[in-house]
Amino acid sequence: TKWATFPSGLQSDQFDVFVGGAFNTPRRAAAVSFSRPVMYMGHSVTIRKEDAGKFKTLSDIDKAGVTIATVLGTSGHEYMRQNFKNATIKALDTGDLTQDSLEVLAGRADAALQDAFKVAQVVGRNKEKLVDLFAEKPFYMLPVAYVVSKNNQELLTFVNNLLDWMETNEKWNELSNKYKADLGGIFFIDKEYKPYGGPNAK
Repeated sequence: TKWATFPSGLQSDQFDVFVGGAFNTPRRAAAVSFSRPVMYMGHSVTIRKEDAGKFKTLSDIDKAGVTIATVLGTSGHEYMRQNFKNATIKALDTGDLTQDSLEVLAGRADAALQDAFKVAQVVGRNKEKLVDLFAEKPFYMLPVAYVVSKNNQELLTFVNNLLDWMETNEKWNELSNKYKADLGGIFFIDKEYKPYGGPNAK
């Protein structure tokens, strides 16, 4: 499926659950049901290294004559449609979230706006040519969750229970640690469990 069409795929029963991990935005939540957050992720911008002096802020990018690539239907595309007034938005009809950054690499766009994970991934492979503009502080931070259709609340309950179990039993850490070096741009809330009663309570 593609990012612009996965909600309609759920609504028409083409599949039962979307586990690619989707940003939970109010607009999407009107059409589908999101699980509790799996993780949190922000957005960043890919630029060419030679443009690092020209582009430093989002205002620098949202100017006439600047072309920004993004993937159609993604939260980055949604963000630009709502907030960018001057730049030309080049929306790519693809399921490949690295394609917008590759447009910058090929010189077909001045910048690419995408989730921080995918920007970090592409820039990490092309450090001599590309820059991750907001690597230190991604913007537009959103929860990432799994998704089911509005009429499948039983499955949603199961998915939420599964996510709670994986977190409290540290299954997430066990499964994800071997990929840790490649997971830039992803954030987790660090929970601390404290004894409430008994001899160990404070």
